[in-house]
Amino acid sequence: MRALALHWLAATAALSLLGACAGQPSAPAATAAAPADPLLASEAQRRGYAVGYNTGTRVQLMKAYLSLPDFDQAVDDAWQNRLPRLNAEERDRASSEVASRARAGLAPAQDDLAARFSYAIGLDVGANLKPVQERLDEPSLRAGIEDGVQQRPPRLDQAAREQALAPLVAELHARRAQTLHDSEVRAETFLAANARRPGVITTASGLQYEVLKQGRGRLPSADSRITVHYTGSLADGQVFDDSRGRGQPASFILGKTLKGFVEGVELMPVGSRYRLVLPPALAYGDRGAPPKIDPNEVLVFDVELIATE
Repeated sequence: MRALALHWLAATAALSLLGACAGQPSAPAATAAAPADPLLASEAQRRGYAVGYNTGTRVQLMKAYLSLPDFDQAVDDAWQNRLPRLNAEERDRASSEVASRARAGLAPAQDDLAARFSYAIGLDVGANLKPVQERLDEPSLRAGIEDGVQQRPPRLDQAAREQALAPLVAELHARRAQTLHDSEVRAETFLAANARRPGVITTASGLQYEVLKQGRGRLPSADSRITVHYTGSLADGQVFDDSRGRGQPASFILGKTLKGFVEGVELMPVGSRYRLVLPPALAYGDRGAPPKIDPNEVLVFDVELIATE
């Protein structure tokens, strides 16, 4: 359930360009690029290769579960605005399976898990890079990713990669700062208006909730396994997760979800239905959860607590 519990592997792979450019470890036996390399002739090619190589060294940590053709296809689908080959639920399931197997120390299963997982993280990477798509050469990006994943000596050493990316990183820092400021203002405006609505209660943490139906059952704790129906949406009403739409309640450990979700559901006796409004600090903060949830988004959950164990 992506909106409530980011899997650590998928979160690692969902790279922002700034994350991909910063503080990369030295590659083995780094070799300066040959001037005649056709993939490094232009600034766009050098930028593309640098971003690709830095990204490849990150996702190399999951090499056992990585299928480069599926990863590349997903990046291209994101860049070309194609309908994803896997829906959100299928991508979440692939990430969950890989996370479970990795934590248990199990080898990759002999099925299509690597293909599904690679497509899922490739779609996230593509979405993160899409804002600068026109500034990057795609074949050079792909070559960089492959070199990084395979731990080959880079065609551009670290100093050259930093030089190629410096103007773009500076631009993105400025753009991100403005985006964060604008999103903070939008969140504060929405929360202030919502707090004035009749029936809305604001807690000390900033969580806002509204009782739609008050139950009489047990109260859950953070350690409880709960069964709920919920709809998660952004402040503008756009739905990003919906158990009702799937026709099946969700069951999970409450404490493994978002801080504001935990606080709100702990107030609900079984049988209750609440509307929870999470300020960014109690949700995904300034990181967001791309591609569905931008930085500093207010999240709204319509939650019905069916059972707690």
